[in-house]
Amino acid sequence: MEPVEPVEKEDVRIGYQAAISLATFEGNIVWQRYGSMLLIHTIILSAVGVASNASQSARGVIWAGLSLVGLVLCVPWWIVNDVGFRYFFAWMFYARELEERHLTQVRTVGLAFPVAGEGIPFVVVGGKRLPLRITQSDRRRVVRASKLIIVVFGVLYAALLTSFLVYLLRSAMDAAV
Repeated sequence: MEPVEPVEKEDVRIGYQAAISLATFEGNIVWQRYGSMLLIHTIILSAVGVASNASQSARGVIWAGLSLVGLVLCVPWWIVNDVGFRYFFAWMFYARELEERHLTQVRTVGLAFPVAGEGIPFVVVGGKRLPLRITQSDRRRVVRASKLIIVVFGVLYAALLTSFLVYLLRSAMDAAV
């Protein structure tokens, strides 16, 4: 750890509060964006379902168009999700750094955001040591699960697009025969 230069306690508290506020804000925004994109993709897939009642040629065009739009939208969804989580964790670890360097009696972020090798964090309540089963891999699992849902939507769109292309290819082969 770098040497600590003298810092006013009030400046540290202000920085700590700002980091926590920014992390809270970013965490909320991550899930709001995620929910919005989930809603958009649900609407797209619902429209694909409604298009199932359309004529054969119209259905294929609608499926292909909506699938392409959905597939393209998965890319910015992935990027925004990834960057949002990175900012969230950056602010949380900045707050943790301030705890470790300047607020040694405060463990709020340190308990919720352990790093590898620290073991299981705990709190003492009523004289009893209670483990908090929060690990670094828990954070990774949340991020991976959110990305997995994006991949599932992408695969659904790719499958719909593929089925449309197969349909076009079969129609072309039937017409040639």
